[in-house]
Amino acid sequence: MRILSLAWVCLVWSCFFCFLFLVIDVRGLEIKRVNSVRDGATIFVDLKNCENDIFCKNIAIQLSGIDVPINEKKENREKAVAARNYLSKIINKAVYLELKNCDRDVLFRLNCEIRANGLSVSEIMISTGHARYYND
Repeated sequence: MRILSLAWVCLVWSCFFCFLFLVIDVRGLEIKRVNSVRDGATIFVDLKNCENDIFCKNIAIQLSGIDVPINEKKENREKAVAARNYLSKIINKAVYLELKNCDRDVLFRLNCEIRANGLSVSEIMISTGHARYYND
């Protein structure tokens, strides 16, 4: 009985680590298509070169290092809409989008540096006043 329970524990932990390896490995991500822009710091994309479609379709990617106004507060509503529209404009005009330095936060969201035609989208958003640096 003790060997069976030990085998069960080993099986569960090995499945858990395999799952983490598949889900957390965020190296070499490439954008296939941009589906939408949610707010001034988040876009939804389809990734290419993925083996598993469930992890590649309509994935939320957060711009790393910036903070934008949120639409929930009445006084920030105009700024939030302006930030979303400006990010949408940058993304739609870009010929080439590139993801760099991706990692996951505690809520499993992808945080990436997004480059549009070689320029950092986060830096563009900050320089135009649509975002500010994020302080932990």
